[in-house]
Amino acid sequence: MQGSVFAKSRIISWKPMLLICSVFVLFLFTGPLPVWAHGFTVQTSFSGIGASVVQEYEHEDEDPWAGWMNLEVTNTGTEKWGDFHFEVFQVGSYGSIDNVDWDVTTNTPTSSQTLEGWTADNVAVGATLDLYFYGDPVYPGETATFSVYNVNPDELSWFATSFYPTPVPVPGAVLLLASGLFGILGMRKRLQR
Repeated sequence: MQGSVFAKSRIISWKPMLLICSVFVLFLFTGPLPVWAHGFTVQTSFSGIGASVVQEYEHEDEDPWAGWMNLEVTNTGTEKWGDFHFEVFQVGSYGSIDNVDWDVTTNTPTSSQTLEGWTADNVAVGATLDLYFYGDPVYPGETATFSVYNVNPDELSWFATSFYPTPVPVPGAVLLLASGLFGILGMRKRLQR
C-alpha cells in the first residue's frame, strides 16, 4: 500500500517537469515569441559595427500603443562603440508607420553609458534616434543598456525596430572635420565683410 502511494507521488512530480521540458523544446523549434512594443527587452550582441550589422525586431503592439524598448547589448567585436542608432520600419502590409515616433521630450532616453546627447528625427517616415556617448564608450567585451520610448498613436498592430552601433570617431578624422568647419566659418565671415 505504501509503495503505491510513493509511486503515485513520483508520477505527479514528473508532470511539471514534463511541461517545462515541452515548453523548452517548443521554444527551440519555434524561436522567441514576438515582443510587445508597449514595453519589452531585447538581449543581443554585435561583433561588427555600422549599418552592415543592423539587427531587427518585429513588434506586435497593443494598448497603450506606446512603451519602452530596453536593449541589453554586448560588444563582442574589436572596436569600441561611441554611438547607437535606432530606426522604425514597416512590417508587411500592416499599415503605415508615418506616426510611429521616438518620444525624447517626455521620456528621455537612458543608458548605462553617459549620454552626451541624441538626435531624433520623427519627421521622416521611419523615425530615427541616434544616441551619442563618445566620452564613455562601450569597450570590447562590455555590455551596455539603452532604454528608448516609442509612441504609436495610430495603433499600428505590427511594426519593427532596427538598431546598430558605430565606433568612436578616429581623432584624426575629428580634427579634419573641425578644421573644415573652422575654414567654412572663416570663409563665411570673409564674405560678410
